[in-house]
Amino acid sequence: MPSSFSFMETKMREEAGVIPAEPKVVKPTRNPIKAGAAPAPAPTAAKARPPVDMRLNRKQTFQAKLSHVGLDPAGHKAAQIEYWLPPEHTYEHVCTPIYWTPVVDLLKRHGDFTGSIIMVRTKDHQFYAELYVTEISMTGIHTEQLLFKALGVQADDVTSENFRWIWNDTHRGYDILRIADGHVVAAAKDIRRLQSVKDWLEKWDR
Repeated sequence: MPSSFSFMETKMREEAGVIPAEPKVVKPTRNPIKAGAAPAPAPTAAKARPPVDMRLNRKQTFQAKLSHVGLDPAGHKAAQIEYWLPPEHTYEHVCTPIYWTPVVDLLKRHGDFTGSIIMVRTKDHQFYAELYVTEISMTGIHTEQLLFKALGVQADDVTSENFRWIWNDTHRGYDILRIADGHVVAAAKDIRRLQSVKDWLEKWDR
């Protein structure tokens, strides 16, 4: 170990420039940001992301139910068209192209709706049908039957010589009238279907 004399001698020679001073060793601080150093670069490896919640909330579910997406780049549209058939109209009417003439302009104004499905319902629930639209022209809407389901009694199954029945759209039922004087013998609020009309006639039409 060097003596104090040799240490003092070495120090004096360093100050005189004979021996270059050894560089000071600076230890890095624990927090380089606080010491004024530049922040360390971000790691190249991507951080793991938390799993995505795929469940839809109430608002998203409501929007999804209302969404209609067309995959045709040309903008072709197809829809499900609901139509309530008045009681005085028949299924044979809706199968003829000319029946739909009043709505041809409405559909053509919004695009080509061939390929759409027309769901036909009756207000007195006689039947349910689905028609496939094959062409929309100025002569009407041409369709092909996909489904027809009779729901109970049909119009030809109900007859009477003493009574007649009229659809009451306000009360969504049939008023049964006596032919002799036109008196309403059964109100629409109680006679909702043709089956109910037939049941009433079997009981009171003697």
